[in-house]
Parts: sequence; C-alpha cells; structure tokens
Amino acid sequence: MIVGFISDFFSDNLNGGAELNDNVLLSYLEKKFKVEKILSQECTIQRLSSLDYVVVSNFVALPQSNIDYLIGNKSYLIYEHDHKYVNTRDPSKFKEFKIPYENLVNLNFYKAAKKVVCLSDIQVKILKESAALNNCVSIGTSLWHPKTLQYIKDLDKTKNSKAAVVDSRNPIKNTAKAAAFCRAKNIDYDLISASDPKKFLEILSKYESLVFFPGVLESLCRLVVEAKMLNCKVLTKTKMIGASYEEWFTLSGEDLIEKISEKVYNALLLFEKIILEK
Repeated sequence: MIVGFISDFFSDNLNGGAELNDNVLLSYLEKKFKVEKILSQECTIQRLSSLDYVVVSNFVALPQSNIDYLIGNKSYLIYEHDHKYVNTRDPSKFKEFKIPYENLVNLNFYKAAKKVVCLSDIQVKILKESAALNNCVSIGTSLWHPKTLQYIKDLDKTKNSKAAVVDSRNPIKNTAKAAAFCRAKNIDYDLISASDPKKFLEILSKYESLVFFPGVLESLCRLVVEAKMLNCKVLTKTKMIGASYEEWFTLSGEDLIEKISEKVYNALLLFEKIILEK
C-alpha cells in the first residue's frame, strides 16, 4: 500500500510545530506502509494517481487542481494543524469562535476527507458548529517522539527564578506583548531562542515560568505543553491555547509526560486505523 504524505514543508527544511508533528507521524507510517513525501508545490495529478491513500498536512501551496483531483478520486485524511478552514486562519477573530459561513474556505475539501484529524477538542467543536462537519476527530495532543519525551524527562530542571519570553519575529507569537507584560508586572525575564528544538528545551527548562500570549488561537500549542512538562509555570491567555480545553491540562512534569506519551501512542494507532479503513 502506497501512502502519499503532502505538506508545504518537512522537518529537513523547517522546524516549526507542524513539521515536528509530521516528522513523528511520518516515522511511524514508514514502518507500516510505503510512504512518499510530497511537497505541496511539487505535487502533480500524475503523482497522486499512483497513490493508494493520501495524508494531507499543511496544504497552502497545493494547487487547486490537485485538491479537486483528491476530492473526486482519492481516499485521504486531513491532518489539521492551523485553521485552514477559515480565511482569517484564526477562529478567535469571531465571537465564541463561531465562524460565519462566508468566512469558511476549503469546505468541500474538508467535507470529502475520510477524516479530519485535529489536535484538540476545541478544533473539532469549531468545525462541527461552524462548518457542520461530522468527519472530525481529535487526538488531543501534538506528536512527540518517545526519545524527545525522554529527553524532556531527563533534563535538569533547576530553575533560575526568571520568566522566559520566546524571542520570535513571527508577529503571532507576540514577543513584544509578553515582554511588556513582564515589565508592567515587574517580572524579571529573558528573551530566549534557539534554532535547534532540543537546545530550546534545554534553555526553557531553566526558567521558573513562561510568559506567552499568542496572537491567534493555538490549535494545541507545543510550546505551552513543553513548558508544563518542564515544570514551568505558564502565564498566558488560556482561551487561546487549544491544550487548555483538554482534560490533562492540569497536569505537569512527569505526570504530563506520561499522559502525553499515552496520547501520542493512541494517536498514531488511530492514524493507522483510519488509513486501513480505506
């Protein structure tokens, strides 16, 4: 069985949350199926025609002709990372996350999918209430490799009494807002960053707290979950954090690591089951 995996980027050229998620899923699927990685912008109908099943991750660069072909000819699932069903890419622009019909996009693509796999319950709720989609399921987690979770568990988490603020040029990460909050509350803070995900975790592990106010509704928010696994206190607007709607969000430290490990294991089994239901 040949499974195509479509994404705008892969972790060999970008280390964002979606790419790290995809890398874990790809590693698992490659043990079960013959998998072809396909960059959205390089995808062709000819290539799609040879596939038995398609996993669609981020698809901003996927040509509309390919989307139309998938709808009419292929079994596929959408692994929903960041609200590509709304033209604002942010449901928080609307009261109680209820998206007006005229702001919904890619609706036929979502409706024709065998499943739309979401990271959190709040995404499923939004899609059901705003788009009347009944093919949505939540895995209730981001995906971490077991070695990464063990790495987090093994890190020395001795704290320095300061707050960490992510130093990012991405405006939706709201670095300036978090820094201003710290100054207003007389919180001693550092701007932190690292291109290597493991190095970033090592840096974050030394801080008493994380201050983070996302500019959009985070589908789950790996950053906040990792901070909690590292026993950091989190100062944030919980309504904007998808993880806060999950039953495990009160956990931290090793209890949270154990729960996330269980959730990831079950999520990977679910992806395999969906594909085999073809």
